[in-house]
Amino acid sequence: MDESNFVRVQLFAQPEYIKTSLIRGWKVSCTAYNSDTGYVWQDIGNSTICLAFSGSLDSSAFRQTDNKFGVGNINERNDCFESMERALVYKEALTKFSDIWNDNLKAQVEKALKTGKSVLFTGHSIGGGIATLATLTSLRKLGKDAPVFAITYGFPLIGDEVLSREVRKQGWDNHFFNVVLRSDVFARTLLAPCESVCSPLEALLPYWQRSAKQMNEDDKDILMEPVEWGFAEYLSTVVQHAREVVEFITLTNMEAAKKLIASLKLAVELSPYRPFGYYLFCSAKGALLVENSETEVALPILYYSLASGQDQASISDHTHYVTVFNANTNIINLERRQILPLSQGAPYSAMEILLDFLEFGNGRIFHANTSIVNLEVLPIHPLQQGAPSSATEFQLAS
Repeated sequence: MDESNFVRVQLFAQPEYIKTSLIRGWKVSCTAYNSDTGYVWQDIGNSTICLAFSGSLDSSAFRQTDNKFGVGNINERNDCFESMERALVYKEALTKFSDIWNDNLKAQVEKALKTGKSVLFTGHSIGGGIATLATLTSLRKLGKDAPVFAITYGFPLIGDEVLSREVRKQGWDNHFFNVVLRSDVFARTLLAPCESVCSPLEALLPYWQRSAKQMNEDDKDILMEPVEWGFAEYLSTVVQHAREVVEFITLTNMEAAKKLIASLKLAVELSPYRPFGYYLFCSAKGALLVENSETEVALPILYYSLASGQDQASISDHTHYVTVFNANTNIINLERRQILPLSQGAPYSAMEILLDFLEFGNGRIFHANTSIVNLEVLPIHPLQQGAPSSATEFQLAS
C-alpha cells in the first residue's frame, strides 16, 4: 500500500475525521432516499468519494421471510463473497445489494480507487446493511489496506458469528463504523424473530421512509404522525429478545456454564446476528466509541441503552441521527472492554458510570452530587475548542 493510502486508512481512526465523515455521510445518505437507482455517488472532499445506498424497505419485508430471523447464505444470488461461504446475513439486505452491485457500479468504485481516492460506503437503515456488504466485497477483493470504509446509521447488525469472526480474522474491523442512537428500536430489530415484529413494522416502515425523504442537514425534528402502531409492544418484544441474546453471550464467557449453553442451543433458537467493527453509541450528552471484540461488548450496550430509553423516542430516533452531529458532541473512546452485568446487585464499573452519564443508563448511578475521580484509562477525544481533555475531566466538568 502506498503512503497516501496508509494515511487515509489511519485518519479514519481520528476524531475530527470521524466527525467530518459522519456529517457528510449522513447528508448523502438522506439524498439516497430520493434516488431512482437506489444509490447516490458524490465527492465529499478530503480525497473521498461517498457512495450512499437508499434505506427504503418494503413494509412486508419482515413478514415474507424463509426462516425465523430472515437470514440467508452470503453467497446467494452473487459471487462476491467466495471466501465466506458459511456466513449468514440478513437476506433482504443481501437481495438489495445483489440488485444494485452491478458491473457499472463496480467499475466506478475501481476507477475512484485507481485515481487515489478513498471510497466511503454509507446508508441509513437497511441502506447501511447494503453499505456493509459493499465494503466486505471490496475488502475481499482488494485486501485490508484498501481505502474503503462503511458508515451505517441505524443498522448495526448484518451477519452471524461466522461473518463476525471472519472480519476479525482478516483485520477488517477498522473499516466498519456503526452509528446507533440510544433509543433507536429498529437498530436492534434483527435481535427479535421477524414474525414477532412484522405487524408494527408494516405501519412503521412507511412512516420512517416518508420521514427519511424529508431529511436533510437542517432538520431539527420530524413530527410523529398520530397513528396507533402498537409500538409499546414492539419495543418490549425487541428488548426481551435482545436481553435473551445478551444473557446467552454472557453465559458463553463463563466456564461453568458450558454444559448449560450446549443445552440452550438445542432448546432455544436465538438471533444469530453478531456485531463487528466500531460502534458509536450516541445520546444528547455525547457519544461512546467502542471497538467490538471477542467478548462482543457492543451487544450488551445495544440492549442496555434501549431498555433504559423512552417509548416514543424509540420510534422517532430512527430518523433523528442529524441531531447528534453538532459542535458540542464529544466522543469517549472506551478502551477497556467488559460485558455489562445485567443483575440489579452487580457492582458498578467505569463503563456503567460512563453509560449512565451519557444517558445510556437508567439514572441509578450518576447524580448531581456524585464526584467521579477514578475512571480507569478512558480517554476522551474533544471535537471542539475548550472541550475537556480526559474522561475524568469530562465527568467533573458537568
